[in-house]
Amino acid sequence: MRASRASLLLAAVVLAALASLACTLPGARTASTPTPTATASPTSTATPGALSEAQAEALLRRAVCWYADPAMARTCLPLQPDARAAIEEMAQSGDRRFIAPLVDMADLDIGWWPQVDVALRRLTGDRADSPAAWRDWLAKHLPAPTTRGYAEWKARLLSLTQEPDTKPTYRELLTERLGAALPLLHWTHAQPNASKPLSTPRAVTGRTATWLEADEVVYGLAVGGTARAYPRRIVAWHGAVNDVLGGQPVLLAVCAPCGSAVAFDRRLDADTLEFGTSGLALQSRTLLHDARGGRLWDPLTGAAVGDPKIALALVPMFTTTWADWFARHPETTVLDLTTGTLRDYSPGAALAEVAAAPGPLYPATPVDPRLSAKEPVLGVTAASEARAYPVAEVARRRLIRDRIGAQDVVIVTEGDGRAIGAYDATGVEFLRIIDSGVDLVVADRDGNRWAMRESALINEKTRDTRRALATRQSYWFAWANAHPSTSLFAP
Repeated sequence: MRASRASLLLAAVVLAALASLACTLPGARTASTPTPTATASPTSTATPGALSEAQAEALLRRAVCWYADPAMARTCLPLQPDARAAIEEMAQSGDRRFIAPLVDMADLDIGWWPQVDVALRRLTGDRADSPAAWRDWLAKHLPAPTTRGYAEWKARLLSLTQEPDTKPTYRELLTERLGAALPLLHWTHAQPNASKPLSTPRAVTGRTATWLEADEVVYGLAVGGTARAYPRRIVAWHGAVNDVLGGQPVLLAVCAPCGSAVAFDRRLDADTLEFGTSGLALQSRTLLHDARGGRLWDPLTGAAVGDPKIALALVPMFTTTWADWFARHPETTVLDLTTGTLRDYSPGAALAEVAAAPGPLYPATPVDPRLSAKEPVLGVTAASEARAYPVAEVARRRLIRDRIGAQDVVIVTEGDGRAIGAYDATGVEFLRIIDSGVDLVVADRDGNRWAMRESALINEKTRDTRRALATRQSYWFAWANAHPSTSLFAP
């Protein structure tokens, strides 16, 4: 992660220097270099008080050098005097609609931070010591008023950072349909698809994957009679894996800052979607995009940002060790270490930056204080309610009987670091776990034995089943921010 950011910033500096030279040469703005789109500008003696919609829009356009062709915005780096004057006029205006855009500008850190910081202090009457701190301030003071066309303006702002020919463009990703999420969207200093999402990647047999260590984490999927393991050390670099298992298109959405990986069905209505990474984060959840509709997607919930009614179906998955998964599925395949992308796939390398951060890697609203921000939890949704179970508590108890709303549930695990499953317990009183070798077996009050599978608990005698419930493992802050009304398991 650090290497990719450093490369991007170095490229930006070089381009900025070239642009600066071009802008200072006599006659630099010629017919081949269009001038910014003309818009009525407020006077430079703006007094405190709300500006008209047209005046506010004009100031923002001057700040990002608004061209008819958004790609031309990069020619305005480093900042020209008129852009600096526009920031000063925002500060003098007293108009709080500029707060969210100024926080967006602070995120980019391309030479205007001191002026932006002063403007934010004047407009808010508050102080923050960094762009991240201002993003935190904004999150605490939502909803944030914004100007007309804020989505397009933010897309134009991020165009200042976008490499030529990068697809998708931010103008395709940032639209008004994102609604109230727009002010919270944070640029991660990565270009869209810079993480090189994987599509139908090569897999090898489990027996040949001798490079895998027994206790390392894998994400295991068993779909349509086909089992496959996705080592965390690989997929954490890529953010998204588009695959087909047992004839079913699946997405493995990996959000390293969230501490999560979740599997979804890639089919939506009549379409099969292909997912990539956006370079944007919402509440420190790194968002995905789909190549067809240009929507942004939450990697933890599977919902379209701005329209949670549009959501991908969950595919049951186990987060467990390689030894555990291989014992369960001796015929499993494994994502090949050769992905076609140069990365340090040694254990832990992909997550080094996340692991070193004491809290969320990117800005997020204040963390629910019931647990520490990065406490691993199992999030369960049932009966339209959400509940979190600390993973350490589940591992200690191994079997938890609970009721979420009107839904009886049972949560079982083989132990620390092993697969955890949450299941519908309607009509069955599960009592204890029986260690029986490869498969975890749960005994009920009537003496029946139930085998633990990814999709269900299966009665070994009657073949009756109790379906798996929707679960995700993540850090507490990510689950709580995605499910603000979540309850927390109370032993």
